[in-house]
Amino acid sequence: AEYMGSSGINASTWGIQVQSTEMLTRSKDHDDRKPLSLQRFVHKLRVNKSFRNCFILFCIFVLVSGVYIFKNRNPTQPPQTQSQQQEEQQQPDDHISTLTQTIDEQKQSIADLTALVSKLQADIDEKSAASTEISMPPPPPVIQAAAKPRSKDDPNPFVFNAVVSSTAPPGIPVLLFTYNRANNLRRTIDSVLRIMPQSSYSLFVSQDGDHESVSSVIEEYAQKELIYPLRFNFVRTPDVRPEHFSYFKIAQHYRFGLQKLFDDLGYQKVILLEDDMDLAPDFFDYFSATAPLLDQDESLYCVSAWNDNGQHDHVRDPNVLYRTECFPGLGWMMSKRLWDEFRHKWPNGYWDDWMREPPQRNGRSCIFPEVNRVFTFGEVGASGGQFYSEFLAPIKLNETPVPFKTKDLDYLVKDRYNDHFQSLLAHARRVHDADEAIHTISAKPNDDLDYVITFNDNGSRDALLSRFHLMTDHKAGVPRTSYQNVIPVRHEGKRIFITPAALL
Repeated sequence: AEYMGSSGINASTWGIQVQSTEMLTRSKDHDDRKPLSLQRFVHKLRVNKSFRNCFILFCIFVLVSGVYIFKNRNPTQPPQTQSQQQEEQQQPDDHISTLTQTIDEQKQSIADLTALVSKLQADIDEKSAASTEISMPPPPPVIQAAAKPRSKDDPNPFVFNAVVSSTAPPGIPVLLFTYNRANNLRRTIDSVLRIMPQSSYSLFVSQDGDHESVSSVIEEYAQKELIYPLRFNFVRTPDVRPEHFSYFKIAQHYRFGLQKLFDDLGYQKVILLEDDMDLAPDFFDYFSATAPLLDQDESLYCVSAWNDNGQHDHVRDPNVLYRTECFPGLGWMMSKRLWDEFRHKWPNGYWDDWMREPPQRNGRSCIFPEVNRVFTFGEVGASGGQFYSEFLAPIKLNETPVPFKTKDLDYLVKDRYNDHFQSLLAHARRVHDADEAIHTISAKPNDDLDYVITFNDNGSRDALLSRFHLMTDHKAGVPRTSYQNVIPVRHEGKRIFITPAALL
């Protein structure tokens, strides 16, 4: 499941980084492939406690051994007389005292070395931050949350699980799930508060368990009345097998949060996030503009800020929105109408795969953007970092705000969208295969036409997806980002529709 691992529910860096140097350095595959550079060695000293301790012990051993050998090795010194040997044997305490003093001196040397390591890492971090593709914005100002006025009889809503309908803020709530990654949580909260319109949105943070460092972060923001804290405690049952434990906890945590916001507090829509996400500057404009479509079009069951094929090489236009029959997840909005349908059959585990199954999808679609409005930096989580370095780390997060609320988005309603989509396919240039498309695009860089490549079966479809380096782990038989089995992607900025031949 993408949640918590590209989610998991666990760095505390301000702002938006599309391909963080720290994330690439931490990658195990990266470690296995490349020699240990000075930068990576220093970074490993900082983040790996066991490695650092071993290195310090090794340094002490080498230095003490060196001092001892240096002090006792003198080839020109004549052999000791018997009386001299006896005198040395009678003074063990002096040797112990000298050795202890030497060790203390070396400890100070190690402390100096550790300080040097810290300085080197700080210099590396500073240079890395300066070279990232997206500059780091300043910390967000602390803005008072738009809470309802409460009477003296109302409980304090900024205490865990104390918010009630009379103290719940108006608008659309953002529900952020977290578990044990305190630094990731802080970064995500800051990313939300930096851009969230306080008058129409509010932030609820739901913690699984009582991990101390995570609780401290939540309480810090709650005391400033910036977030509404919730806490979920999972009760394990005998039927939960160890290999499914994390995914069962996640699904039950989701159930708890959705029940709280929809059933107890009476909200009509909820935006769901996880604790490893950076948001684009127009994240809330996007959801404000698309929220009415969930009410208007019953063939929609979510709006997502995520494009599974949204890597830098595959996207260009931040204005473009699509429909897809594969649930994207990772920063998405659902309605109470959908929750009323799902409430009594919510699964015990693997909730996101469950939502992609035909009985839940029921012929419906989700809206998603060509350029992502959310980026997941959570390399490690419940899914073990599945696909992270290959498909998630290269995701492009939108930098150019789009005024979606001023645009006519009715073309995304099903009937109009089908006509719009068929028109795109009809006006596209047809090519026989990927090689022809790539050659034509390179030969005609100023050509604004879209391209269509057809396939006859699932095998040829997957071969095309692999040729353009797209994900082929389909969900419930539906390719990611597809609509009517058509997958849009860009190559060198030109749009290509990978299309079943039977559709044309």
